[in-house]
Amino acid sequence: MKKHIKITNRGYGRKWQNFKIHYIGTRPKLIRDDGVFTSGKSILETLAARFKKFDLILSNSKSKILKKGKVFQVFLSINDLRPMNSSLISQKKDVTQRAIAATFSTIFSKYFDEGSRLFNYADGLFTGILTNHFMPTRLSKEDRVALANFIPKFIASGVAKGSSPNKFKAGLN
Repeated sequence: MKKHIKITNRGYGRKWQNFKIHYIGTRPKLIRDDGVFTSGKSILETLAARFKKFDLILSNSKSKILKKGKVFQVFLSINDLRPMNSSLISQKKDVTQRAIAATFSTIFSKYFDEGSRLFNYADGLFTGILTNHFMPTRLSKEDRVALANFIPKFIASGVAKGSSPNKFKAGLN
């Protein structure tokens, strides 16, 4: 039988107060007593943007979406939630490090260079950004220069051998 816990944490905002996070079986350890869990608010906002009415159900089974009348039941597997949370934590760390580096380069310029950043590359990072729908014009001038400087090194390194040179040069898929 499905059980639930209501969100009572004010950090989630008024919209999510008393929203029920359902779960199957024993309550997952990642849900706090106030209904909060890592990336929970972002998950709810993402679902709300797609579905007018929905229930979020955390489970140990496979993730799936069922429609019951006008309500979408979103079953989110704990096994799918864990790697997503790890990825989000990693990305949040990168953003935080960038902000700190930018501030330190200003207030401690003697010890910290402007633009020095710590980045963590993650598999699939470019696959997620450089899609057929991504417009190169969205790149900042700084990113365009970095990409233009990187492409010759990428080609020269030989790792691009698996791709067709003509398609690579023309930017076609």
